[in-house]
Amino acid sequence: MPEPEAEGEEAEKAARDVGGPIDADWGDEEETPQADTISEPKMKKIEMMHKQGSSVREIAETLGMGQDEVKMVLRLVDTV
Repeated sequence: MPEPEAEGEEAEKAARDVGGPIDADWGDEEETPQADTISEPKMKKIEMMHKQGSSVREIAETLGMGQDEVKMVLRLVDTV
């Protein structure tokens, strides 16, 4: 029969094995900068294209952005 200490070590090892990557400490990861920052020149370009009659879809495709991003900028421009 194994010694009580060895049994504890085995139980501890088994607990670690079961935990695996799920046990990872997620707080250690550095936060990646959000891609939701849009430069001032790009915002002005969106505003200009919109005033010229371009649709949200056209603006998004031309500038390589998502339609939601374009809509967000247009809302910001309208409130300023």
